[in-house]
Amino acid sequence: MSIRRTFPALRCAMGEWVYYVTYFRFCDVADWIKPTDEIHSSKKLAKWIQRRLDKAHAARIAKYLSKQAEHFFSALVVGIYGGQPKWAELRISDPRDELTDGEEIELQKSIGFLRLSGTEKLFAIDGQHRVAGIKKAVEEKEGNSDDEIAVIFVGHQNTPPGLARTRRLFTTLNKTAKKVSAADIVALDEDNTFAVVARRLVDECEVFSTREIVSFSGSSALKETDHNSVTSVIGLYELVRDLYPRKRAGWPLRSVAAKTRANDHVIDQIFDLNTQYWRALVDHFQEYRQVIVKGTSKAIDHRNHLLFRPVGQRAFAGAVQVLMERKLTISKAITLLRKVNLDLTAPMWHYILWDPLQKLILWKNRIPAESLLLIEAGQSPRDDASAELLRTILANRGQMKGGTGPGFGKIAEPRQKSRKGKSDHE
Repeated sequence: MSIRRTFPALRCAMGEWVYYVTYFRFCDVADWIKPTDEIHSSKKLAKWIQRRLDKAHAARIAKYLSKQAEHFFSALVVGIYGGQPKWAELRISDPRDELTDGEEIELQKSIGFLRLSGTEKLFAIDGQHRVAGIKKAVEEKEGNSDDEIAVIFVGHQNTPPGLARTRRLFTTLNKTAKKVSAADIVALDEDNTFAVVARRLVDECEVFSTREIVSFSGSSALKETDHNSVTSVIGLYELVRDLYPRKRAGWPLRSVAAKTRANDHVIDQIFDLNTQYWRALVDHFQEYRQVIVKGTSKAIDHRNHLLFRPVGQRAFAGAVQVLMERKLTISKAITLLRKVNLDLTAPMWHYILWDPLQKLILWKNRIPAESLLLIEAGQSPRDDASAELLRTILANRGQMKGGTGPGFGKIAEPRQKSRKGKSDHE
């Protein structure tokens, strides 16, 4: 396939930049756009305008292009210098005489052809990973090399002022690019197994269909004014992740599942696992039955209970996941953990999940809370690192005591009656 040199384009201006919008076929991307280190032997420009490429990420993009029929990318921003690119305006004629003279002049200035001589140097200012993935897909003949992607050309001068100008553009593009929010991922992402399962739980699991107990806010936190929600959509997403096994035959690794969609059979299995978990919680905890099944109380009435706070729910799910890895069923794991005092205002939770002075939830201590649940249930924490996090908190609050346990004393403090906390800052 010959190298294409003439591209239909729009000529645009923004601020001090004049730029051209066109399209490249994937094979054009492979032919024209070069890694920065091929352009600058000093690699100084590479240091500023090209992020270090993650080869694994490029491979995932190539696989996405070959496996996902509905693949789509946003435009690449490409710097161009050297050679002699030429712009030719397209003559506009209006046989119906519907355009004003001004409109005709505007269109003629903006629509044309951009012709490259073949000696230009092209490099990605924004979209380096997409370029690497496309190149890999073309090289390995994965997907369609005639697929087209929008490209925005900006001029670049290989001079100190030109370098500074391009660096500024690079940082502007990357600083102002809006990161996809967790809410958007859970709501829309079809290539994230956990998001797919979380949405399905809301739609199909009877635990969540009886009453309106799921918050659709933009975070996992439950607002102080929310009296009814047991969890949120984002909270469900996090719990699906927390329950997911570290290793299971036929299931993708946890890190892969967050970036790809598992096959339908595996998604069914993950959905069934989470449905069993929520059914078991309702069966084992009367507080959940009162709120979810009977409607005799509201979630706000139980905010001191670990399972009515997002961070507590995640710690509990994490502990269940550990016990399942140790060959316990969901029901047996919950039976073991329900013996633990789950009143968050009890002294055993002080400075782990509860600040007794400010009456606030300590939402960052999920892993130490998971370890404490396991220890109180007569089990060891997930691993040494998790145990060390809890040990540090216990040492700092002056509550280390001698006795049995995984290298540090088991907490043995008096139980206290539940006191309502005044805030739900998680």
